[in-house]
Amino acid sequence: MRVALGIGTAGLTMLVLYVALDAGFVPAAPGTSAALLGFAAMFGVGAWLFAAAGRGERSPAMGGLAAGLGLYAIARIVLL
Repeated sequence: MRVALGIGTAGLTMLVLYVALDAGFVPAAPGTSAALLGFAAMFGVGAWLFAAAGRGERSPAMGGLAAGLGLYAIARIVLL
């Protein structure tokens, strides 16, 4: 159940980022990918901290956000 929540969160995050950043006529600046990687790192640390603090029910959502941000940033770097 928790894995499905993380995967779903990652997929929705990537969809929202695509619509917000790259679906229009002018895609976002290339430097946006670096900012997305920074946010991915912050959410990844947050997921780890929630798990370490015994609040494991919040870790899948934070991990999903981290994965979605990181994967989308890497896809933008590779594909653009």
